Amino acid sequence: MLLGIGTEALGAGAAGRALGVEILREAATLAENAGVARVHAEALGMLGDLHEKNGQSAAALALAEQAVQAAPINAHELLYAWEWRIGRLYRERGDLRQAIAAYRRAVDHLERVRPIMPVDAASGRSSFRETFGPLYLQLADLLLQRASAIQAGEEQQSLLLEAQTRVEQIKLDELRDYLRDACLQPLRRSAETVAPETAVLYPIIFPKRLELLVRIGDRMYRFTSPVNATELALAASRLRDALSSHRSAPEDSQSLYNWLIAPIVPTLAAHSVTTLAVVPDGVLRTIPFAALSDQGTYLIERFALVTLPGLTLIDPKALPRTQQPALLAGLSRPGPVVGELPQWWVNALVQQYRGHEMSGSEPSRRGAVIHAPGADPRGWTPSSAPSVMDSLGDSTQDLIKALSLPGVRVEIDEIAGLMRSQILLDEGFGLERFGKELAGGSFGIVHIASHGFFGGRPEDNFILTYDKQLDMNTLAEMLRPKELSRTPIELLVLSACQTAEGDDRTPLGLAGIAMRSGARAAIGSLWPVDDAATQVLMHRFYDNLRDSGMSKGRALQEAQLELLRAPAWSGDPYYWAPFILVGNWL
Repeated sequence: MLLGIGTEALGAGAAGRALGVEILREAATLAENAGVARVHAEALGMLGDLHEKNGQSAAALALAEQAVQAAPINAHELLYAWEWRIGRLYRERGDLRQAIAAYRRAVDHLERVRPIMPVDAASGRSSFRETFGPLYLQLADLLLQRASAIQAGEEQQSLLLEAQTRVEQIKLDELRDYLRDACLQPLRRSAETVAPETAVLYPIIFPKRLELLVRIGDRMYRFTSPVNATELALAASRLRDALSSHRSAPEDSQSLYNWLIAPIVPTLAAHSVTTLAVVPDGVLRTIPFAALSDQGTYLIERFALVTLPGLTLIDPKALPRTQQPALLAGLSRPGPVVGELPQWWVNALVQQYRGHEMSGSEPSRRGAVIHAPGADPRGWTPSSAPSVMDSLGDSTQDLIKALSLPGVRVEIDEIAGLMRSQILLDEGFGLERFGKELAGGSFGIVHIASHGFFGGRPEDNFILTYDKQLDMNTLAEMLRPKELSRTPIELLVLSACQTAEGDDRTPLGLAGIAMRSGARAAIGSLWPVDDAATQVLMHRFYDNLRDSGMSKGRALQEAQLELLRAPAWSGDPYYWAPFILVGNWL
């Protein structure tokens, strides 16, 4: 009771704060005398919080340490916050050793209760980065500072590897929050070492600098770029907007290359690296690293590129591709599914279709620029958007025509000519039939060429079958049994799915599907893709995969390079850059 009164008093001006302090001190004394450890600790913790806010760091530190000593050993939800405070206060004093020790204890307490803590994810926006991410980032920052203060050696390596581990934890918890699954655990064993000729890049965005951790083999290397978070985010946003609109942004592309890639190039060259796996952070998830350029040379021309949700979230083993048939599902013309489509999504495609009709041109793009529901800068939300029939009258056939993907038939036929395949096309690609084929077959590759959407909230993500929507949870359940079979799904390709414009959670959606379903890797795109270019890229990609010595990462690189060099597309990154490989690149 006294705790509640003291808390209320603290918010009632200077006089109230003085009264609140006295009440909390009385509560601490009474609880200590009565042997009520939790109340005693809470009163001390609240006093420490007040002193920290008032700039009384010495008193705040003493009270936080007393609160930790007084608290029950299993009060992890209290202890993580107090240890975090202790770490901050030691950091202010410049005592890195004490600060790191306190931060480590704080993380340990938090991880014990993290699975049962509520997740606030309104509109799909994970709360983890804002609420708990700073704890891990601050610890990583301290570890990096400590590593820079000592000579190169095993202790430095240990600190750098621990910093990587803390960043990995952020990635896992962001994925947990995005998928609304606080108990989600990595389903892959961690790679003890990185594959030969491969480097893993961890860009870590701090307010005033960009840290680059590079893992090659079993060693970690560290580099720093003096760019602040705001400048980095603006350049990434401008580049993404330009590339997805057929425009160039050479200055932003070069700047991002200078910050993200140039510092690590000599180390990559010294180790003959040919594949660069990137674990992107925040806004960097929205850009295709393939399109970063140095004096006109694109990064894809130097390295095969892959996006990772985290190295500990993928299986690093290469799986055999021989004798594994593919399930090819395509929708060139939708059926009854058009009656259950989300209005906010269809409106964007219909507007684009009408634009082509008015200009007399043929639609060439798979999908349209779409903002996540509730986040459209034009101001409409799913409940306020104009109806589809306002645009198309009452003609279902017009709607079907607007949502048709004429290039899908050619794409499926060409891929089928390269490998043993089971084909589900149009009417044959019904939801029930698709599920039965997955359950009864042994497919190494599942290729889906159909409209779909990633971004926003997970429940808004879907793929179209001929008769119904296929939501991501259902797809994961269909694919999951294959993970433990003798022929797990090696690759899930979504060649016509589109993503929310500029949504930095798009790779979380792709990674989440791969992780929850047991698929070793997934391919998707960062913006709506060109129909003809996608046909060519997918054909070349699968043709490359027939070479048993070529990894999935290299196969995608070679396919992208062919489009880059083709006169028909004039080297425009719009056509080849949006395709990203998420997960196992071997």
